[in-house]
Amino acid sequence: MFCACPTSIALIDARWRRRGLTLVELSIGMVITSMVMGALSAVWFAMAHSWKTTGSATGAGLTASVTAMRLEQRLRTSRYVFQYASGSVTATPTKAAAIFYWKADNWNSTSDGIVQLGEMALIEHDSTSKRLYLYEPIASTSMTAAQLTAAGAAATTLDMTDSASPTNFKKLSFVKQSVISEAVVAAAFNLPTQTTNSRPLIEYTLKVTRPEGSFVFYGACSQRAAAKPG
Repeated sequence: MFCACPTSIALIDARWRRRGLTLVELSIGMVITSMVMGALSAVWFAMAHSWKTTGSATGAGLTASVTAMRLEQRLRTSRYVFQYASGSVTATPTKAAAIFYWKADNWNSTSDGIVQLGEMALIEHDSTSKRLYLYEPIASTSMTAAQLTAAGAAATTLDMTDSASPTNFKKLSFVKQSVISEAVVAAAFNLPTQTTNSRPLIEYTLKVTRPEGSFVFYGACSQRAAAKPG
């Protein structure tokens, strides 16, 4: 028969008895917890501040990147730049940045080396609306008979080089306006002197401003299908 002696019972009670925390231990635990929470708060505050600081540049930078991509899609495949206005991102220009160009040699799906009015296009910055606009002919299938005749006419030297030509081009009944990008407060274009055996280069600078901040973006693209009008 098993006999539970007093000594055995005391050992069992001591083993299962829970000892409570002392006031000193509780105080130390609270201090350590406060230190950890303080460190975590500092980390979260730093992350939030960093996000707030860089968020504006990220948003404006993304807009500038998308704008540059849309610009390059059009300018890389262009044939020839008739004229351009340089504009500025550091001062108020006398004339808004613009590029008046021969976008493709494909009127009526024919490459004849001659510029038709229906093959021209204009990219122009508007500082008032803070937009970059594209002016180009509507699809030939949407033109009236009169518009088709006008669009198919060969462009004269005056049509290509006169300073009033971009404005006159925008007024043509078969030319539509579309937005390339918004939030562009300033823009500038430049055409460096072409070197031997190289493609013409088009440089651009964009200043994009969002409510949180601004971003200045520089870029360049070459005209892969460059050719002088016949």
